[in-house]
Amino acid sequence: MTNDLERIQVYTLYTNREFLKRPMMKKALRGLLRDPKTKISIDDPQVFLYKKTGVFVSVIAIWGRFKLRMLMFLPSYPDKFKGAASIIDQAFRHSICERTTKQFYKSNPIPPPKPEVSPAILKAFDDLNNRYAALKKTGIELIQEMQQIEERMVDLEHKQKTPLEKSLENKWKAELDVKELIVAHAKAYDNSEETKVLGFLYSKKTYDLTDAKKILKEYQLTFDFANIPAEIERYMGDIRILNQRIKDAEQSRELLVNLADARKTFEAKKLEKQNLEKQVREVVSQIRAMDQQHSLGLPKYAEFEAEIPPKSEAKKVEKINPGLVFHQVMTEINKSIDSQNSSYEDKVFQREAQMLYMEKNVKTAKLELGGFESVEMSQQKMAVVIQTLSRAMCEPENNEKLRNLIVDIFEAITSLDPAITKEQQATISDFMRFVFGFASDGQPNLDEGYRYRIILFLFASGVSMSHYFFDPASLEPSFKGIKKLEGGNFVKKWLVSLGMKLFHGKVEHVTHSILEVPFLKKDPARTAQAKTFIEVFLPIGRKILFDPIDQQSAPLKFKLRKAIHQLATVDYKKFMDVVSFDEPLSPAEMTDACMLLFGNFVKNLAPNK
Repeated sequence: MTNDLERIQVYTLYTNREFLKRPMMKKALRGLLRDPKTKISIDDPQVFLYKKTGVFVSVIAIWGRFKLRMLMFLPSYPDKFKGAASIIDQAFRHSICERTTKQFYKSNPIPPPKPEVSPAILKAFDDLNNRYAALKKTGIELIQEMQQIEERMVDLEHKQKTPLEKSLENKWKAELDVKELIVAHAKAYDNSEETKVLGFLYSKKTYDLTDAKKILKEYQLTFDFANIPAEIERYMGDIRILNQRIKDAEQSRELLVNLADARKTFEAKKLEKQNLEKQVREVVSQIRAMDQQHSLGLPKYAEFEAEIPPKSEAKKVEKINPGLVFHQVMTEINKSIDSQNSSYEDKVFQREAQMLYMEKNVKTAKLELGGFESVEMSQQKMAVVIQTLSRAMCEPENNEKLRNLIVDIFEAITSLDPAITKEQQATISDFMRFVFGFASDGQPNLDEGYRYRIILFLFASGVSMSHYFFDPASLEPSFKGIKKLEGGNFVKKWLVSLGMKLFHGKVEHVTHSILEVPFLKKDPARTAQAKTFIEVFLPIGRKILFDPIDQQSAPLKFKLRKAIHQLATVDYKKFMDVVSFDEPLSPAEMTDACMLLFGNFVKNLAPNK
């Protein structure tokens, strides 16, 4: 019932005159119009929306419509009316959230306040925490060092060859000495002077080859002294081979020594790690004992315990209230929208769009998507995903992973469009890293409301494209009109201008939201990057919507459609299946699940896929 109330936009009930049959809504409006300072308090949202029926009520409503239409001609009345409607709408949404929160804390009562603790106990507790922090740091460094040693061992094992017998190496060395000696004899013979024999009949070299021939005979080798250059080249080839064999044998022995040393070091580090684990367990045990005795509040050592877990303790997992998470997320999103410098109508459009995004994951006749049968489950699981990823963005390690993933997605898409320059790609990548990065005070650039909205928009964009490509019947009415213009025949080309109006209407809302981000408005250089981002993705959007599905003429749309199909029919369901209310994912686990989901999407966009 609460979800049904959440979907109702009270502002819309006022603007379309539906409030005229609802007594409490009329009363609230009259009070605000008489005195704008009137405080609006809604105790029961259902009673507030109570609608009367009957002929008499209908007649009164007709008269009320006529009267309201006349009042709208007064110069100041429309603004007063819209302002009052917006205030009542906010009060209504606040009432729903407050009611849900009270119900949650009624079933989950707040524990009694902690008793006062002496300074000495607090100091001892702090000392234990500091001791734990030091152990944690040492442990992480030790694990990293062990990983490096392990990598070195793998590298050495990969390079290692079968060790050779020393006798074989000695044989190669003896053969090398013999062949080098024969080459030396041959060079000496070739460079020696010639002497005439029998005056003029023939000449011969003065160098004596007796020793060389003796060596050749002893080792059963051949050497043609009539063709010395060719023979020397042949022998030098053998010498190079023998030298390499001997060098390999020496390196193999050295690798064996290094590998043995690495294994010995690794075993020593292993013992050091075991000792460290024991110390960690002892410190954690002392911390928990002090907490149980004095209710001091446990330190945040869950991260390291995941690496060095206590031997006999199972990890305690707290369940979450999905309805409460949904309302928390929607409250932050609506608060962010209300803070924008835009018209009432635009804010109402934005709120309705966000609610629609939350519902998009329901499976259809043609698409599995999140695999949800009900809108309520889609809303609640999406809210858990958004809230957990938002927390992950506040943690440097997870933030870096998510930023790189977002940059990879945009780079994969832009690389498929030859019209986009390398400079534009670099600008967009730098812009994405900045937007999702941290400010100088260590806080994320995006506040909580904007983080929620952007995460929701990224997921909803993938689902919307899934509907557009594979299940047009599930599209919003405006996109159904655009879908009819997809392709390239003459009539469709003539009608594309009409579709462009619908498309630009959607784009204007997104553009306005981007340029309204506070930290972008303050920095002209970043505003320029934001405009470059919009200028690049506006043509991409047109190509996705209006180009034909053809690998040659429209590679961007063809590849994107193929990647979206895998996401919509297989990967998205797997992702949502791991999102649990009973055993919720940590920010790091949600980040890894997200990396797997969209990592596959990026791979499927690769040119060789």
